[in-house]
Amino acid sequence: MPTDNCDYGFIRTLMKSQLFADQLSAVLVAGAQPNVSSKEIDGFEYMIPQSKEEQHRIGEYFSNLDTLITLHQRKYDKLQVLKKAMLEKMFPKNGSSVPEIRFKGFTDAWEQRKLSELLYLSSERNNGSYTRDDVLAASLGTELQKKHIYFGLRATDESVKNYKVVLPNDVIYTKSPIKGFPNGIIRTSKGENGIVPTLYCVYHSVDVINPSIIQAYFESKERLDAYLVPLVNIGARNNVNITDKEFLDGSLCIPKDKAEQDKIVDVLERLSNLITLHQRELEKLQNIKKSMLEKMFV
Repeated sequence: MPTDNCDYGFIRTLMKSQLFADQLSAVLVAGAQPNVSSKEIDGFEYMIPQSKEEQHRIGEYFSNLDTLITLHQRKYDKLQVLKKAMLEKMFPKNGSSVPEIRFKGFTDAWEQRKLSELLYLSSERNNGSYTRDDVLAASLGTELQKKHIYFGLRATDESVKNYKVVLPNDVIYTKSPIKGFPNGIIRTSKGENGIVPTLYCVYHSVDVINPSIIQAYFESKERLDAYLVPLVNIGARNNVNITDKEFLDGSLCIPKDKAEQDKIVDVLERLSNLITLHQRELEKLQNIKKSMLEKMFV
């Protein structure tokens, strides 16, 4: 391909396309270290614009897309690091009763509380008022959200009739391994009413706490493991072998003052919302790039 007739930005973009990847796969030499010669790459064939100006415009378009993707990726990564640091510093270390950083005006020592003093078991079940469209799921990096497929099965209106009802501010323990979290995760419902599979544990909270402080406390894997490991065994079906009541047997360290709880929750939720915003924008831009690479090269 004569370099004087081609724009380098266009060539860089072309080499990221599926068209290039398909031709590369066709000539790769199988072995311990698959390789391809420069002569074989020189033999690849493409349809390209005759106008060098059009090539430049295409290369420039994808260069701008890459810049935006990199920008959102960096912001996303920085926010993730910041949130992790805040989760560590805004809660006391083992053996301490005060966190490393604290909001002005709060000086009282935090207190150890049994989870059973803060939460109590919900007994509400779906009596047919909720459908499969109301099913909620918990996953890493997100809040409770509607999802219709669980454990490889699609929920039906009939199958969800005995599901547990979730109300705003309820605390949910998934009691099922999630990638990197073999004992499950804990989430607080921040949205509308819904239902969850019977495997999940659902709890109401007492009035003296902001229930989201419980999710915040357990978003640290170190704190979550320290709480759950002494309580659980893994069942034969790879589910956590713990009863809904046994989950409440452990203790955690939280502020006495609900106003301090509210401030901690507010900061962490603002960070989470920013992380979600950049994650969605990043995914959107990546999808646009993928689609345009497919449509602009033939």
